[in-house]
Amino acid sequence: MATVEDLEAELRGVQDAMVHAITALTARVDALAPPEERGTPPPPARWADRATPDDWQLLADWVDDLNRSYSLTSHHRIHPCWPAHPGVVEELAAAHHAWTAATISHAKNGPHPAEPAQDRKPAKPARPAKGGPEYAAWHNHVLWPFLERIRSDRYRIHLCKTGHSPETTNIPDPTDRTAIPIAS
Repeated sequence: MATVEDLEAELRGVQDAMVHAITALTARVDALAPPEERGTPPPPARWADRATPDDWQLLADWVDDLNRSYSLTSHHRIHPCWPAHPGVVEELAAAHHAWTAATISHAKNGPHPAEPAQDRKPAKPARPAKGGPEYAAWHNHVLWPFLERIRSDRYRIHLCKTGHSPETTNIPDPTDRTAIPIAS
């Protein structure tokens, strides 16, 4: 028969093993959490203000590829001076992030492999096609509206048809803060 001391020692061993297991499990769960959930998130900032040199290179490569691979007309082509136009930079960064998400989704889910044979009806899929509308939606809701916006008079880049037209130093007046209602 076990003594009280034996039972106490066994209980301490079980308790130590549980504390060790919980500590190890907590470390594993913490490692799964995205970095922004581990601490205070950074304050919101424009893409250009938080971008690294590698981010800029990636965006420039993407813009060059967009101009080249889409065979854009001169009316829709993104002028090489785009990095000097802050609003256009922000829109291009957003378009690039949306394109990345759409292409990853499309590649991951992919179109259905059933292709129609020559002179035959398409094969009836045994399952619904995978993939979603993200890639098509990116073209309809991001790319073409953006290209139209930068050709309108919303951004100064529309003036850069034959050469770069610098941004104006004419900065608008700041918000009239006296008009903001203050809660009492």
